Amino acid sequence: MKNIKILGFVLLVLIVGFGVMPLRKAVQAERTEHEKLTHSREQKAQKSRELQKMLAPNTATTKVVKSPERQIPLHAEQEKVMQDLYKLIRGLGFEFSSLQFSRTHNSTVNAPQLNISFTIEGRRSQILNFLRAVEANERFLGLTQLGEINNTEPNSGVIQMGVTLYTFYQEELE
Repeated sequence: MKNIKILGFVLLVLIVGFGVMPLRKAVQAERTEHEKLTHSREQKAQKSRELQKMLAPNTATTKVVKSPERQIPLHAEQEKVMQDLYKLIRGLGFEFSSLQFSRTHNSTVNAPQLNISFTIEGRRSQILNFLRAVEANERFLGLTQLGEINNTEPNSGVIQMGVTLYTFYQEELE
């Protein structure tokens, strides 16, 4: 009887040692691998959200231009530029003044260039929105100068600054 108990105990130790323990180690390894994969997936999801946030402000730059003639028109169209700027600037809550136009020839791209200088006044928080709106405009507009910011009313958040933009137009065929 004593031999049967010893034999049973040895058999139990062998079953636990060779059967249950490796299974336990395998389960633990699977849990560790699962935790690593879950952590990796969460990191990738976080990176994806960060990239989407970074790309969100730039969706305006991927805007499809419906008319190439609108982007770089045949004529300077100062009146149309003035109307576009008025809508753009007033739509953001800015006031603008001192609007001046000048025409030059850009030798780098070999095209006539229309320069537009003006002063805007409004809330400091709207500057980034203004720059995005200029970038998203259907007509190609480049920023030459964003002047010094002057506080018109201390502690009010209202600022005034000079802006110089440029755009191109196609020369008329003579």
